[in-house]
Amino acid sequence: MDDDELYTDPEGLDCVTARQAARITGRNIQTIYSWQRRGLIAPRMTDDHGRRVYLLADICAAAGHVAVRAQRVFDSRTAA
Repeated sequence: MDDDELYTDPEGLDCVTARQAARITGRNIQTIYSWQRRGLIAPRMTDDHGRRVYLLADICAAAGHVAVRAQRVFDSRTAA
């Protein structure tokens, strides 16, 4: 599969590999794997090459969660 193409799970939902997720979010691929270890995302399936494939919606939600958490930490450190 071309790296620009999205995967589709059996329910018709858009999915991406970790590499695609990193490119979409502007984050390092290791960050994507960190999100998995921390339970923010879970692989939906594996592709024909054994790569983990994640729901695009989960990737977007995880990226938003991390951004909100970072803002809260920043706000708590600057409030006084």
